[in-house]
Amino acid sequence: MRPHIEVKDHHLIIGGVDAVELAEEFGTPLYVTDENRIRERYREFRDAFSGLNVEIKYACKANTSLAVLNILRQEGAGADVLSEGELHIALEAGITPDNIIFTGNNKTDTELEKALDAGVIINLDAVHELERLEKICDKKNKKARVSFRVNPSVSPDTHPHLSTGLKESKFGIPERDVMGAYSRTKDKACFEISGIHM
Repeated sequence: MRPHIEVKDHHLIIGGVDAVELAEEFGTPLYVTDENRIRERYREFRDAFSGLNVEIKYACKANTSLAVLNILRQEGAGADVLSEGELHIALEAGITPDNIIFTGNNKTDTELEKALDAGVIINLDAVHELERLEKICDKKNKKARVSFRVNPSVSPDTHPHLSTGLKESKFGIPERDVMGAYSRTKDKACFEISGIHM
């Protein structure tokens, strides 16, 4: 078993708390998360990059629990969101817009507007998304903080449905188009370039 989970007297114990007692108090089904374990694992991950200029953005798609996001925010994590709902939850958890990046393919105009209004970094996933965002920025007279999600056209040894970097993947701007997208963006007053995502 994992260090934070054990069995005592035929009861599952999570983080030192009896799961049967939790079920009796809160009912079932019930999701139980060990706060100490989250903090411990986050710190191990953060410390692995000690001395480097690294920012950690938690992928909200893994778990959108407000309590989990609050814990991670307290530990210094930002958020990687891929929908309007995830953006709302990250902001509700107190994660500041400058520590949120909106990633995801096929963003709707509404999602782009919400991300722009919130002031988060928008990870551009396609050239047509750049064009749509430019129109939205012009309409709202706002500046967007953007980064470019690059599709590196690599074939990792994994299941094809899990690979996001294949040449034919729907994720990211193809390598051949990135410099053009960058050139188009760098001189526009409505964009502030924040980086790349690979």
